[in-house]
Amino acid sequence: MRKRVAWSPQYIAGFFDGGGCIGIYKASGSHGYGLHVQLGQNSCEQTKRLFNFLCSEYGGSYHKQRTLSGGLKLNWRIGGKNACTFLICVLPFLYFKARQSEVAIEWHKNRPEARRGWRGYIKHNSLTKKKNDRRAADKLKCLKLQTLKDKEVTWMPSTTKC
Repeated sequence: MRKRVAWSPQYIAGFFDGGGCIGIYKASGSHGYGLHVQLGQNSCEQTKRLFNFLCSEYGGSYHKQRTLSGGLKLNWRIGGKNACTFLICVLPFLYFKARQSEVAIEWHKNRPEARRGWRGYIKHNSLTKKKNDRRAADKLKCLKLQTLKDKEVTWMPSTTKC
């Protein structure tokens, strides 16, 4: 029987800092926003084991994707409350994505719960909540751009205003 490997939050944070993504995105066909976290890595047996561990520990799922060079990579995705739990766990060990994680965690913890009407449909969000959602999403985008600038990426578009 194969021994189950448990990866430390420090190890996972290192991978996530390099190949992860945090976003607050408007759901298609919806009036609401949601927190999403993704981690992509080249496909190999070790990556499959890591992503299986992440799925069992935090939730989410992973899928295969072809790269532009014809290789194969794996993407692990998680959203909502589980994404927030994951970010809280790795936050102390993040460097590049620390501020992005803080913004996402704060937004998720302070947003009101979705409420349903008497027929079970989710009620539309208030204008104030929509503005707060949009503001948090925009702040995350600006932080991503700043992280890229800090990494000395030279292809940054100059039209982005943050």
